[in-house]
Amino acid sequence: MRSEYYANVSSAADEVGRLKSILEEIRSTIGATMGPGGRNVSIGTLGGRHIVTKDGVTVSSYLKYRDGFKNLISGMVNDAALSTVRLAGDGTTTCAVLSTSLMLAFMEMYNDPTARPNLFSISRELQDSADMVVGYLKENRKFIESQEGLDNISKISCNNDEELAKIVSAAVWEAGVDGDVLIQKSKGEQTYRESTRGYSFPTTPFSENFIKDKGAGSTVLDNPVFLIIDGDLESYDEITDIWKEYIEKYVSSAMKREDVRPLVMIVNDIKGKPLATVVRNIEQVPIYCVKCPDFLWRREQLLDDIRFITGTHQVFSNIKGRTLDSFGADFMAKGTLQLKDMKWKEFGTATKCTITKDRCVIVSEVDVTDRVAGIKKAAEASNVPEDDLFLKSRVSRLVSGVGTIFVGAYSESEQGHREGLVDDSVRACFAALREGVLPGAGHALKYACSVLPVSSLLKTACSAPFDLIRKNLGVKESSAESEGHWIGNNPLLDTQINFNDAGIVDPYLVTETALLTAVSVAKQFITTEKFILPENEY
Repeated sequence: MRSEYYANVSSAADEVGRLKSILEEIRSTIGATMGPGGRNVSIGTLGGRHIVTKDGVTVSSYLKYRDGFKNLISGMVNDAALSTVRLAGDGTTTCAVLSTSLMLAFMEMYNDPTARPNLFSISRELQDSADMVVGYLKENRKFIESQEGLDNISKISCNNDEELAKIVSAAVWEAGVDGDVLIQKSKGEQTYRESTRGYSFPTTPFSENFIKDKGAGSTVLDNPVFLIIDGDLESYDEITDIWKEYIEKYVSSAMKREDVRPLVMIVNDIKGKPLATVVRNIEQVPIYCVKCPDFLWRREQLLDDIRFITGTHQVFSNIKGRTLDSFGADFMAKGTLQLKDMKWKEFGTATKCTITKDRCVIVSEVDVTDRVAGIKKAAEASNVPEDDLFLKSRVSRLVSGVGTIFVGAYSESEQGHREGLVDDSVRACFAALREGVLPGAGHALKYACSVLPVSSLLKTACSAPFDLIRKNLGVKESSAESEGHWIGNNPLLDTQINFNDAGIVDPYLVTETALLTAVSVAKQFITTEKFILPENEY
């Protein structure tokens, strides 16, 4: 029997009390994890699994209710947290606290029944204030100059576990700005790290089936082979060409299933029948497809670097309308192959390849010395700043390292918790290394908003992270005033300190992203006048 949809409509002005109660509950639940004094949240799942976490986005993703109205609001906060972790890798608790605080500050305007706020004017003023704060923060950030600087970032993310923090900071510092650090489960209780030279590039797997370890969010392939396709795979015949060559060389000749060398295809796009064929047969024919990095000439140069470190011949599925000159001298020297002409010798190799939801890491033993020297020479000859910057980033990728942190524990629950801490810490360290740092403990946002007018929603909300950190530490409010951007109160001792000298810092990228994402979601909330829900969920 088909169920009918019956709408129940309510107005924001009529739901002020209910909205405040929901927002305060969400802020209190997620905010309990904030800062060095934050506590764990224990989560029971439908499958009976037990999760212990201090990760804001994990907590927000489990805030689902029978009450559809509460789900609407918690869903908005969770969207903000998800966007923050996707863009910055950390800062989800800060984002959730900021977004709920902005919404609560706005709801205070409804206390006066005669006042009807201009919603779009408030939204514009909020965005203008956020842009002003971001500009101030960018001008006053500092950059990391030593591993000790990363130790401070890592220690905060690792919940003050100094031993774990040093393992993370050492792995990130050794990997470098364009390097990468992978996280795996240790077979014992010890946590340790290993480092090797490798090449990392941003990408996306074309199917979730290409991520085999759902818990770790990655696929680790030993002794893989590679095929680079600068083009789209759109027809069944194209994938058949690859299938035939790969099976003949690497699948049929394998004595055991474990001996089959997996194939990683780096392709611009694959969809329809070709993708369905690969996914359907992945257990018997282990082919994994990831997207080519970047665009246009940048993509061609990055693919050429990948071709070099894997020994792959570059294959083009479609070169119609393009002359050999359009590929540049290097491509003409190596020659171009169309997909129909491909043979097994076009496959490259590597020691290991790790695929995650947002990157691919290749470990190879190829000597890159001469190639790096050639790119450096091209960078020196370049008169275009943008080209020079890109060439230097290519050099950095080629010489960077790849670290692996093996997380150990005495129980599965503890191991999951420690993996979450390490993941947050790795992301925070890379963000700090690449974009610089700001004063920590909520001071940066609180001080940056001091220039805003008293009536500003953002000024009120930006004090919330600072206040929550102190509350979780059990520290009373301080009457002392901050003396500057980098000078303020130590939340533990309530004394004036230089945050940079004391090592109490946060990554600039994390703070900026948390702020802008929170403002974006708050603007949606502010300009919402009506709520529509199924009658049975209201």
